[in-house]
Amino acid sequence: MDPVAQLEKIDARLADIQASMAEMRMMYDAHSRRIERVEHELFGNGRTGLSAQVRAILFIVSGLLGFVSLLAANVIAAWLS
Repeated sequence: MDPVAQLEKIDARLADIQASMAEMRMMYDAHSRRIERVEHELFGNGRTGLSAQVRAILFIVSGLLGFVSLLAANVIAAWLS
C-alpha cells in the first residue's frame, strides 16, 4: 500500500476520533451540569433541600401515627372496661 494513502487514512481516523472525543466532552459537561442541578435540589444549596424536607415530613408523620395509636389504645381500653 502507498505510504501517503496510509497516512491519509490514519489522519482521517484521527480526525474522527478527535471529533468523537469533542462530542463526548460536550455530553459530559451537559450531564455534569444536570447532575449538579439535581444534587442542589436534593440536598439544598444553602437552603433546605428536598431530602431534608421529606425526612422532616416522615418524622412528623411517624410522631402523629404514634400519637393516634396511643389515643386509639386508650379509647379501646376505656370502651372494653
